[in-house]
Amino acid sequence: WKARVLIDAGYDCFFNLLDLASHLWRKDILDEEKIELKKKVRSNLIKLNSSFGLMPNPDTKEMDIVDEKTLSLVMSLPKGQELLAKCLEKGVLPHPSAVAIFPYALSEIVLKPGSFHLNDPSVQKETRLLQSLLALVNLRQPSLTPDALIISLDKVVSGKSSAPLRERLSAHLRAEVMHALMTR
Repeated sequence: WKARVLIDAGYDCFFNLLDLASHLWRKDILDEEKIELKKKVRSNLIKLNSSFGLMPNPDTKEMDIVDEKTLSLVMSLPKGQELLAKCLEKGVLPHPSAVAIFPYALSEIVLKPGSFHLNDPSVQKETRLLQSLLALVNLRQPSLTPDALIISLDKVVSGKSSAPLRERLSAHLRAEVMHALMTR
């Protein structure tokens, strides 16, 4: 149930951010309203980041510390994978946050055995997330940091799983994301 609470809070922030963005683009907005809306955007971004397990680094104030247990909880449900995919696709999750999450999200997917039932909703949501992660890898400007690439490869190759790496990468899109990582 904890995963569902985190995911629901994340969806709430996601929809709030989409709504706030539409208000910010209005031409008739007053300066006071704009300042208030920006505060709401900042607040919702912090909540969205925390629903994925991202916390601010006390030294830099950047959202670059990942609570792997929280992210693992969210990623354990297809709805959580879909939320992360939507946030990446819509650009709602700031790029530094996406870069911080990337190695952990990828390893969460790849360390689990793959399924070949294409009509299974959980496989469809995993596929959507993998497509979003692949787009993040292929993005040239801004791109993933070299550290994120190395951490990703390390987590996938050295991660503990009941299935050998060859089986975990037998799903085409999983292998494609790994190939994109290694050719960067």
